[in-house]
Amino acid sequence: MQILLLTLALGLVCAAQEPVLDNNVLISVQLNTLQIASSNKGKITDGGPFQAYARQIELNPQNDKIFFTFFIKENGVCVQKLAEGTKLEDYVYQVNYSGENVYKILYKDENAMIAEIKNTDAEGVETNIIVLYGKQSDISEETVAKFRKITADLGIAEDNIVNIISSDDCPAI
Repeated sequence: MQILLLTLALGLVCAAQEPVLDNNVLISVQLNTLQIASSNKGKITDGGPFQAYARQIELNPQNDKIFFTFFIKENGVCVQKLAEGTKLEDYVYQVNYSGENVYKILYKDENAMIAEIKNTDAEGVETNIIVLYGKQSDISEETVAKFRKITADLGIAEDNIVNIISSDDCPAI
């Protein structure tokens, strides 16, 4: 009887866990953009195409797709956008938005995710972008430190990091 109770308890604990990156499981998460860094700061500041306020990211392994729901601001007004990408390899996707992008998930835990975007715009200009997403604005210092280290490792100046959550007044979905 004790083994049965222990098995039940372990099952409940496992069921309550947030899904981790699994190549065979549909993952749909509600996330907000917290911080964003870019080798070209103009892409992530007012009016920049990557000053995007994320709301949902969905990975669908059944059709090798990733879907994004986010807002950008046009003349101060929040405009909802959708983008779709196709899987290139595990956790790496080709996404068409403001040029060609390679979107790579670098890290995910139960509260946050870090992704790298390599954007090539219509003029052929290449930009590295690192995004820190969170379920809430309060995430662990360890995760913020990972984001800062990745940013520094890519040679992105600390001045090119924007705390985007402070300007997010777009609606939830």
